[in-house]
Amino acid sequence: VVSTQSTGADAQREKEKIEQKGVKYRQETGLDPAFLLEALDLLIECRQRLKYTYVYGYFLDQKKSIRKDLFEHQQGNLEGITERLADQLFAAQLDSQHLKHMTRVTMKYLHNLIKSFEEQAL
Repeated sequence: VVSTQSTGADAQREKEKIEQKGVKYRQETGLDPAFLLEALDLLIECRQRLKYTYVYGYFLDQKKSIRKDLFEHQQGNLEGITERLADQLFAAQLDSQHLKHMTRVTMKYLHNLIKSFEEQAL
């Protein structure tokens, strides 16, 4: 699974696995497997964003503990949903509808964290 510490080579191997999964999905269903790469791209983006939120969260002003608590709550939500997305994406048995749903939900969590970050910066 692609992590925040993945190298470019690791990410490329994971992309190749997903591309192979996409070929199999197209052969079995005749449907477009683009959602698999979309989910992988989102997974990578979430992990990259999360990597930087840990440093940001550490330096949040303790006096504004409500804001810090909210930010950490949203950060934890994104961590959890990102891991569930990864589990679905790399599962042996592909459930395309559930993966598409998890991708949409994960995107919402990512946007919520970004919005919280932007509001904290003001």
